[in-house]
Amino acid sequence: MSAVAQSVKDSAQFNKLYQTATDYINADLYGEGATVLDEAIDFAEQNNLEREYLNALVTKAELFRKTQSFPDGIEVLRKMPSAEKYPKVQVRKLGRIAAIFHEWGVPQDEFRHDTVRKYLDRGLEMARANKLLLQEAELLNELGYLECNLSHIDFGYECLLKAAKIFENLGEWRAYANTIKHLMMVSHFHRSREKTDSFKRILLPLLNKNDWYEVEIDGFNKLSVISEMRGDSIKMYKYHLQAGLAHIEFERARHSEKLAAYKVLQETEKLRANAELAEQETARKEADLAKEQATNKTLYTLIAILVVLIIIVLLLLLREYRLRQQKNAMYTRLEIANENYHMLMVESNHRIKNNLQMIISMLEFASIDQSKPGADLLRKMSSKIHTISALHKHLYADIHNPEVNLKSYFEDIISIYTDISTNGMKVESHVASIPIKSERIVYFGLILNEMLSNTLEHCKAPQKKAYIDVKAVNGHFEYAYYDNSKHEQKGNNLGTGHGLITQLIKRVEGEDQLFDPEIGKYKFSFYG
Repeated sequence: MSAVAQSVKDSAQFNKLYQTATDYINADLYGEGATVLDEAIDFAEQNNLEREYLNALVTKAELFRKTQSFPDGIEVLRKMPSAEKYPKVQVRKLGRIAAIFHEWGVPQDEFRHDTVRKYLDRGLEMARANKLLLQEAELLNELGYLECNLSHIDFGYECLLKAAKIFENLGEWRAYANTIKHLMMVSHFHRSREKTDSFKRILLPLLNKNDWYEVEIDGFNKLSVISEMRGDSIKMYKYHLQAGLAHIEFERARHSEKLAAYKVLQETEKLRANAELAEQETARKEADLAKEQATNKTLYTLIAILVVLIIIVLLLLLREYRLRQQKNAMYTRLEIANENYHMLMVESNHRIKNNLQMIISMLEFASIDQSKPGADLLRKMSSKIHTISALHKHLYADIHNPEVNLKSYFEDIISIYTDISTNGMKVESHVASIPIKSERIVYFGLILNEMLSNTLEHCKAPQKKAYIDVKAVNGHFEYAYYDNSKHEQKGNNLGTGHGLITQLIKRVEGEDQLFDPEIGKYKFSFYG
């Protein structure tokens, strides 16, 4: 087989897998869709189908966005190889990054809109350069929605108008209707009754003659809100009723489509191999029967084959029913196990916190009769245990918390040090609110504990002061710490404290670590 023929065959096999995954996802069968999509990605990678491979990765990121697994979606796009040579794929990639950051909560609010705007602008530039009109309209619609939310009404309004014009010219009526809805609501909330009514006149015919149930539900609800705010109760109830009817039709259609897609896709997958064998066998038998038997005998044979196929289908349906019952029972057991797990985690965090507090109290009692070196050693041990105890205070709640806010955790540690400082050490902190997984954040606490301990022990200033700054910078976070005194250094020996801090920074996957021993300043970057 020639290389060209093999490439065509591979593309056809990939398209079959990709279409199956798409059908599952469109029917809201996300688990099955993800499984088949991973098969398509592996197949494309193994057979050097580069464009198909990149496009499927973007689809996987979009699936994570739909299921609100935002970190997984960003991870897929971040590790995805460059798609610059395929403009349409690259534009899709930039649009999905912008959409995920827009719906997610990372970066923080003061940076997120700038990040979304950056990716949208890059996508628009590439779409225009390659004359990808549909992709340009989709990005303009996203940009207009973002800018209107930021109260940049004029610019956002202009972007939405351009998007609507392109959708209209391309005949993308569903997207056009959604954009007109945005324009109508922007005009309504900014007191332009004339423009609101003009967009309303465009929207109503689109809603009434197309079975776009989701668009209809949202559109009629928005029209109902506008009528209510204008004091027109008759139209308000009319549009509210139309939205309700559309919702009923939507649920009915979605249920029918989901059930049909599930049955067809499952039966097709299971019967594919048998169907191919059956076709070959039927062809052979038909050739033999044409030579040896009369027309009636051929007809009887075909009827018998049909009966067998019907029985197979019935058996497969029965098997599917039993599998579904087993799956439901398994889901119930998993839910019970998950509830027990959360209860045990809450109880264990509570007990650990109490035990650590008891140990701290014992150390503080033991330090009373100790000399200064011994008391300092016990104080250091106590501060580290305080750090772990502070973490378990955040984990101990009504439910188990898989993530802890870095700002709140640091505030507790700083409070501990200001309390135990004999000369009233002051700490000035500017820490962003960053959710970090509980098994990882303990290392951040130990880093801060060691730095504060070094300041408390080595800072020579009469009034000890420390400064902590954790902020978001270009998609990652930057950690900086220093105090108000020079730190003595013997030769190239930075001490065990510095070595411990270096090891802890590696544990949190810190990068670009810097240290200035003159002022004891540490600086490194990390991802949330």
